[in-house]
Order: sequence, then C-alpha cells, then structure tokens
Amino acid sequence: MLHFSTLENIDISEITDTFNEAFSDYSIPLQLNYEQMQTKLRAEDYAPEYSVGSFYQNKLVGFILHCYREEKGIKRVYNGGTGVIPSQRGQHITLGMYDYILPQLKEASINQVILEVLENNVPAKKSYEKVGFKTTRRLRSYFGQIQEHSTTNDIQVESLNNIDWDLLESFWSIQPNWQNASQSIRNILDKLLVYAVYRKKELVGYTIYNSASKRIHQIAVSTKSRHQGIAKALINHIRQHNNHDVNIINVDEQDTSTLNFFEQQGWENKINLLEMKLDL
Repeated sequence: MLHFSTLENIDISEITDTFNEAFSDYSIPLQLNYEQMQTKLRAEDYAPEYSVGSFYQNKLVGFILHCYREEKGIKRVYNGGTGVIPSQRGQHITLGMYDYILPQLKEASINQVILEVLENNVPAKKSYEKVGFKTTRRLRSYFGQIQEHSTTNDIQVESLNNIDWDLLESFWSIQPNWQNASQSIRNILDKLLVYAVYRKKELVGYTIYNSASKRIHQIAVSTKSRHQGIAKALINHIRQHNNHDVNIINVDEQDTSTLNFFEQQGWENKINLLEMKLDL
C-alpha cells in the first residue's frame, strides 16, 4: 500500500536514484549523478520539510522536490521536480502527494507554489490544473553552437569577481525563473563563471555561465548599450575560453530581444515549458 511522507529523513542518494528512474523514459534526457543533484538542490534552496514522497514497501517511488524562499514578505515554494517511477504510474500519485502536502504548506503560511511543466506534457498539465494551478507564462529553451564573432577594440571582456547584483539586475527586461534567479546563482557561485563587458571602464553587459553543464544562466546588456555587439562579445568569450556548445533554458517568451538574439545565432528552440502558479 502506498503512503506519503515529507522527505526530511530521506537521503539525497535515494532521491537521486528515484529521480533517475522516474525520468528514465522522459521525452528529454534527464539523468543526474549524486553531485549534480546536490548542486541542483543547493542552488534552488531545497526544503525537505515542504517536499513529499510516495512510498511503496518502504521504497521511494514518487516525489515532489519543493524549494523555499521568502522575498519581500511573500513565502514561495518552487517545485524543483515531480516524478513517479514507471511501474507505479496510473494511480494518481501526483494528486495524492499534493493532497498530502498542500495542507501542510497552508499551515506553514506559504503564499504561493510555483512549478514548470513541459508544454507538450498534457496529462501532467491537467493534473496540476486539477490541483488549482494556473499558467502564468511560457518559457523557451535554446541549444546550439557559438559561432566566432569579431569584436570592436573599444570593449573588454573580463572575469567579474566583485558582483554588484543591483547593477546587473538593472539590465534585465524580464524576471528570470527560479532556476536562473540571482539567489540560485549566489547559492552555487563557486561553480559558475561570471564575465562582464566594459566600455570606457563602464560595465555594460554580463553573462553567468556553467562550464560543466554548458549552460548560460543569465545574459543581459544595459538598455543604452544594446545592439552594439556586447552580447556577441560575451558569447565569443565563452567560446574562446570554454565550449562551443551552449544551452540556455527557461527564458520568458516576452523577452523578445533576448530570444531574437539566440535565434540570430542559429540556436534551436527545442523545449518549451509553462510556468504555473497556485495561490494558497
């Protein structure tokens, strides 16, 4: 018989094993080793006390990995991953896990729950809608290779060590999703590379890059410096010092200038997700 519990006493190695089994037949390849799972959970502020597992004969067979942050007095929980192993599907386990954990989140005065679901995963989307989630925005992901670009002599690209987050965030047009938010970046900054572009000693653009996953977490240019080769200089620097292959995930489709830049590079929009929210 299935039973539900929070994940406070469940080791990350067991979570990793169940995660990989649950995503073994996923439409997008997604397998994490122990270290990668640790990094993911650290970045996203994993909260086992707000997470839930489904157990069959004392084995973890399903999970919702919730992460927690309080910002400006709003308490939010983010679903960093939901999965059920193939042999246990068809029993409405995801709905059962939400039935178990939502009263506890309400009791803890959580204001909002956020998740992302593949746009083409209609059954999962319907399950979340039954719980009460509503779609708030569409997120795009791109994959490709960085082509070499020529850069002008009046700009310099350098590593950025002393980060003024307020300055960098002033370059944004759209708020990033939870995985790419500045708090997630700060949590694993030791594993990331931060590059900045300077023109006449003024910082006019930056990018934050993970060389292990070949992922750009953030890239932005000040409003007055856009369409002047700043973003090209940043990705060119990544190409020269790290990898030609690159990916960037979960970019708000309303950020048209950024998406247009990716498409001009010939990068392919392979995956789209829907961000959904539930107000408690």
